[in-house]
Amino acid sequence: MKRLFFVGLFVLILQFGIFAQSGEFDLGIKSANSGDFQTALQHFQNSLDKNISVKKSAQIHYNLGVCFYQLKQTNAAITEFEKAVQIYPNYAKAFYALGMAKTDLRDFNQAENAFRQSLKLSNNGEVWFDLALVLFELKKYDDSAQSFQNAIKFGSVAVAASHNNLGVVYAMQGDLYSAKKELEISEKLNFAGAANNLNIVRNALATNDKTLVAKLILKEK
Repeated sequence: MKRLFFVGLFVLILQFGIFAQSGEFDLGIKSANSGDFQTALQHFQNSLDKNISVKKSAQIHYNLGVCFYQLKQTNAAITEFEKAVQIYPNYAKAFYALGMAKTDLRDFNQAENAFRQSLKLSNNGEVWFDLALVLFELKKYDDSAQSFQNAIKFGSVAVAASHNNLGVVYAMQGDLYSAKKELEISEKLNFAGAANNLNIVRNALATNDKTLVAKLILKEK
């Protein structure tokens, strides 16, 4: 499965209030938003101060991680996300970012751990969706199906993809009728690829050939 990184997560959003040293921090935000992540790194590093709060320090490390990832330095990004959650263990977004970075390196066990930590702090549909993809990679199909169900329940933007993927998981488990039902929902939501998957499942049911499920495609957002 080809993994596309979470571009949507990498929009720097301030959530912990105004920084006393707003000059450097604001310059970092401005540079990052203009795509100059190397300059943004410097500004964020300059904004670190022993006198800032725990939450603010954690957010700076999170933003440093964002910049490193955009510069294709995923290991450095992971280091910063880990610092963020070490400093502020209730930082759900940083755990999510850590999980996505680990996923990008195909370290699926660590990705699962990070996603589950994020979900302990915030029941977020997007995290459930990405956890489900990781669990699928780990061949934990029951848990993957439950996570796609939770992605739908808790309002992931990828509802149509969740129904498609839930259909794929059910098919992998041999439940073609449930797979057909989920894929029909995804097709009605006009999700790209659902129609092809649905035809494969219908053919498998008509011919009683379950080997066809190998042709099904799991989709991302």
